[in-house]
Amino acid sequence: MEQALNMKNKAKKVIDLSQVSWELGFPFNNCGNFSLLPMPNGFWFAYMRIFAYWIDEHGRYLTNKKLLLQNPANHQFCVLDKDFNFVRKIPNVVSEYWEHPVFSSETPYMEDGRLVVWNGKVYLSTTVCYQKDGQWNAAGLEIQRLDFQQDAVRATHFWNTIERGVAGIQKNWLPVPDKPFHYIVGTSRSGAQHIDISTGEVFDVGTVDKKVLYRGNTPLVEVDGGYAAITHVVDMDAPVKTYVNHVVKYDKNLCPISISKPFKLTEKPIEFVTDLKVIGNEVLIGVTENDDTPFIMAFDRDEILGEKLFEV
Repeated sequence: MEQALNMKNKAKKVIDLSQVSWELGFPFNNCGNFSLLPMPNGFWFAYMRIFAYWIDEHGRYLTNKKLLLQNPANHQFCVLDKDFNFVRKIPNVVSEYWEHPVFSSETPYMEDGRLVVWNGKVYLSTTVCYQKDGQWNAAGLEIQRLDFQQDAVRATHFWNTIERGVAGIQKNWLPVPDKPFHYIVGTSRSGAQHIDISTGEVFDVGTVDKKVLYRGNTPLVEVDGGYAAITHVVDMDAPVKTYVNHVVKYDKNLCPISISKPFKLTEKPIEFVTDLKVIGNEVLIGVTENDDTPFIMAFDRDEILGEKLFEV
């Protein structure tokens, strides 16, 4: 695998959001893999995942069963101010999702939510997992509509890959903000597969090489007459499995037109990018290091979207 560039040194600002788990009432848990939406007053509405495990130096996932039992709903909502300081928690009203027949015999949970606004409504796309024979398994994509009721959020089940019988890749889909209910499922250098969940149609744009896919991570953002997103590949040949990132640029038909050099944003092998914002000449990236330390990183636009990162 090509050597990944160290982009952390290019960031003009790095903001550590670790304190948010304390503010949300989970002082002994890690938080991260978050997603942000801008609010009219300049503040941020935030989804934050709460973790009940840690990753050791060998890349092994170690579950704290006591914390897991204390924290069955591992997704939380809050408000951050313009500088990403915690403002307040938004209570989460339990959804009928938890009683959905697909999961009636298991204990499901959701991870790594992405926020997107379609037709004036806020949706949360997550990977839903369930416990079976003492193991956690990724089950599919769960999409929920978020309704704001006074000072609380109700998450209502909207769509799920299992009940719709959608086969293939079941996680890390990329929502397309100006195409309601469209997701990028997987991307290769020669094409991309996407889905319109309103019709259930899955189709390829270009030629999709499913052996070499750039997966996840962020919702698409509109740039330069098309779109951009941050994706990842995993180097399984490294001593500890290592996540590396690529920016992918798409045209308006959701076909990839360029893929950046690989890059890292943190010092640890495992990092996961879940948010990308382009605000004028600044790019904000939300990344979580080792599933325990979330950061907002601010870059000059050219550092992330300029030609230098895409030069072969």
